[in-house]
Amino acid sequence: MRVFKMVQCVAMLAFLTASVIAQGKVLDNLKELDETNGKMYIQPLVNGVGMNMSSGFFHSAKSHSVLGFEFGVVAMVAMAPNKDKEYTPVVPGYTPDPAPTVIGDKNGGANYGGTTIPPGVGINTIPFVAPQLIVGVPFKTDIIVRFMPKVKAGDMGKVSMLGFGVKHNLNQWIPVPLPLDVAAGLTYQSVDVGSYLSASASSYHLIASKKLLLFNFYGGFAVESSSMDITYDQNGGGKVKFSADGVNKSRVYGGVSISLLLMYLNADIDLGKYKAANVGVGFKIR
Repeated sequence: MRVFKMVQCVAMLAFLTASVIAQGKVLDNLKELDETNGKMYIQPLVNGVGMNMSSGFFHSAKSHSVLGFEFGVVAMVAMAPNKDKEYTPVVPGYTPDPAPTVIGDKNGGANYGGTTIPPGVGINTIPFVAPQLIVGVPFKTDIIVRFMPKVKAGDMGKVSMLGFGVKHNLNQWIPVPLPLDVAAGLTYQSVDVGSYLSASASSYHLIASKKLLLFNFYGGFAVESSSMDITYDQNGGGKVKFSADGVNKSRVYGGVSISLLLMYLNADIDLGKYKAANVGVGFKIR
C-alpha cells in the first residue's frame, strides 16, 4: 500500500507542477482577451492537452489474466508545430501584427489603443502525467483507470482527473492463429481545473503487439476527439465562456516495453496533427 501511495503522490505532484502552474499564467493572459481572440490564443493548449489525454493507455495487445494487474505512472508530452506559435488577433480599427499564442514568445504581445494582446507563456511542449491502474477481467479484457481526487492548487481552485479505458483481445475470435496479438480498445479522459478549465477526450484504438524475449513491440491506430471548456472574467469586461475542439482526429503510434521481474518500462511515439511522446513505468502481476 505504501508503494501505491508513493506512486500516486509523485504523479499528483508532477501533474500539478507541470500543468497547473503553467495554466495559471495562461489564465492571467486570457483575462486580457475577448472570446474571439481567447479561442485563437488558447487553441494550441487545447490541441496538446487533447493529444495527451488519449495517449499512453495501451502498451500491449495481450490481455492480463483475470485479476492480474499493473500499476504505474504514465508521463506524456505533446509537441506543437511552429505554425501554432502565432495567430493574428482581431482588434476593431487596427490591423495587428501576428501575436504569440499560449505556446509562443513570453516576451511578445502588444497594445492597440488600450486593447492588450498578451504574450505567450513559453510552453514549447505540453506535459501531462497520470497514475494508471490496469486490471484483467474475464473474456481476455482489461479495464484501465486513471484517477486523481480533487486537490487544492492555490488560486486556481481544485484540480481533479478521471479516465478509463477498455481493451479486448481479438485473437480469440479469429479462427486461425496469428503471429502477433491484436486488440481493440476505447478510452475516455477528463481533467477539471477549478471553475476555469474543463477538458475531455475520447478515442478508439486498434492495437497490435509482439513479444520477443524481454521486449514487447507494439503499435496502433486510433480515431479520437477532444474538447476544452474555458470560463474567465475578462479584465474590464464581462464573463467569457467558450468551448474549443482539439484538431487531432486520428493517430498512429508505436513503441516498446520491457519487463524485468515485476517491473515494466515502456516508451512510444504518437503521430497525428500534433506529436506526442509517452513513457510509462510501474509494476505488474499478469
